[in-house]
Amino acid sequence: MRTKGETDTADIGHELDPRHWGNGFATEAMSRLVTFAFERAEMIP
Repeated sequence: MRTKGETDTADIGHELDPRHWGNGFATEAMSRLVTFAFERAEMIP
């Protein structure tokens, strides 16, 4: 996750080896990252 300068936006991206697709890894990671961003890093939705 990275913030974009002085704008109030952030980007999230991921890349996962196709051998690990379909296991929920990216879904779990993104869910936890979004939770962290809003609860711990005090980003506002």
